[in-house]
Amino acid sequence: MVLAKGLNFVPTPKEPPILDIIASVEDSLRSMEPTAAAHIKGAINNTLSSHRRNVTPNVTGLERRTLSELRRNDNIIITKADKGNVVVLMGRSTYDQKISTLLSNNIYKPIRFDPTDTIRRTLSALLKNFAMETGDTELCNIWQHIYYTNNTKCPELYDLPKIHKEGVPLRPVVSSINNVTSKLCWYLNTILRPLTGNRSSFVKNSKDFCNDIRQVAVATTEIMVWSYGEAPPPSQSSVGARRIKLDPSGQFPPSSARRRSNYLVDRPLEEPTDTWPMTRYPPPPDNATTTLLYVELPTGDGRQGSCSDAWPNSEETALRDQV
Repeated sequence: MVLAKGLNFVPTPKEPPILDIIASVEDSLRSMEPTAAAHIKGAINNTLSSHRRNVTPNVTGLERRTLSELRRNDNIIITKADKGNVVVLMGRSTYDQKISTLLSNNIYKPIRFDPTDTIRRTLSALLKNFAMETGDTELCNIWQHIYYTNNTKCPELYDLPKIHKEGVPLRPVVSSINNVTSKLCWYLNTILRPLTGNRSSFVKNSKDFCNDIRQVAVATTEIMVWSYGEAPPPSQSSVGARRIKLDPSGQFPPSSARRRSNYLVDRPLEEPTDTWPMTRYPPPPDNATTTLLYVELPTGDGRQGSCSDAWPNSEETALRDQV
């Protein structure tokens, strides 16, 4: 029953957080007149003293003991479901086996050391040059943060069970909190979001996505393309071939700052292989992720062309109509 309360449920503590309340009040009263601040402190002290032992618990003794036993059990994983505000209990061995299966493919390979410090030094050198060339104060602040901060950590990979699907597959999620590139990514987001009309970078569900996509207006000099978590079917291979013409090698261009991503799991570090084809992306392989790409279509003489200039055959025209 205690797990049915959901993830938003917070058990009442045995005692009020007196020290936290006092610290918050002290900080708020710094700018007040001393006499008024003393009166407020006295009133709060009387309130805390009178209600310290009058806390009404919102869980029974059995539920509290159950939570303590679950917390001490190392043979289970307590997490949330991929969809819905649901608590999921999963055997640790089953969880580890599913993660191992997910990582046992040609996309990932284990590495022997944590490359975070190497990435930090390389990124620091690049940002220092960019900040000096552009005079961007925000870049300078980010460079100083990366240069002087040495407690950054490698991104961590965890998985959320898809309890609505057969076999309960896992959806991998990479947490980049306190990562060496966190502040830089935030800054890049402030630059890129205005270019997309300040649209949110996530959707609540498929229904919201369908509503949002209907409001997207595509100009005559643009096309809308979807990308797949897996390589597209043969019926769309000609579209993929046309897209790969942007880079004849068919690979993402390498970056001297960060050529690959590294994830920390409950085992040695993993990293994707050095290069990914343009039609493949990181996990999950069973999930097709849709990405909107707006592409300017130049004609042969350098002028902007129409959509029909980029879709010469009937197969591609049919795909364009579907999009």
